[in-house]
Amino acid sequence: MENFPHYLSEENQSLNKTDLPNMELNQLLQKCAKLNLQSTVTWKFYFFPSIQQLLEVEKKTQFFGLDLVDEMTERTIWTHKASVWKDVFELVPKHSETCQVQTIDKMFDGIFAYAVRGVPNGPSEAEFFHSGKGQRIQHWILLVPMPVNADPSQYIQEFISKFVEECKRKFIRSAYHAGVKAITTHEGLIQQVDEDGNYWYGMENAVQKDFILKTNNCLSEILLDKNIPAVVNMMFGEAGHPNTWSDTIKNYAFGK
Repeated sequence: MENFPHYLSEENQSLNKTDLPNMELNQLLQKCAKLNLQSTVTWKFYFFPSIQQLLEVEKKTQFFGLDLVDEMTERTIWTHKASVWKDVFELVPKHSETCQVQTIDKMFDGIFAYAVRGVPNGPSEAEFFHSGKGQRIQHWILLVPMPVNADPSQYIQEFISKFVEECKRKFIRSAYHAGVKAITTHEGLIQQVDEDGNYWYGMENAVQKDFILKTNNCLSEILLDKNIPAVVNMMFGEAGHPNTWSDTIKNYAFGK
């Protein structure tokens, strides 16, 4: 009669079944984790005065700021990297010209990423968040162009809808994942933004929530002084030093 070690006996095998992975339980926990993430994520918009009101200048392009935040703290969620999205939106159309990759909507042309000012109209210093481990993380947002005559409430709904649709495409998720890997070695963060990571579930669910809207009186309430001339140039075609701008543009940029 063949003898087996005691830990391989039928009796012990049945007793140890609870030690085996429970796929149903694991899937339930994953679902709960996704729901917990989704419940806290929403879009935040930064609006500037309409340039249609500026009758002295030639109208060019309106901009608004965009962030994906925790709805309680209004802090950028740690998996959302504005600078990476800016690169994705810039490089995908160029890449599509030489490779067999479908391009993205024209609505994503001309998007920039900038650091947020720590104190509105205060010192030209960037805002920082602190992670749970005390790491300082600089706050960046996307700056999105919008037609001057567009209805902002309708345009942002359309933009976010298309943003989420683009993010369902595998090559977009792959590009964002690669961009994040290029700026960090944090395994948890990299895992969150992989093709099936929780970041994408939170983003999709955020469109079902009320947006957070922040209205600003001038660019310097949000942007650093060093970045304002480039934005003014894109908006009004003013390429000179701020000292050469009209009072109207100066007030729009730095306030009265």
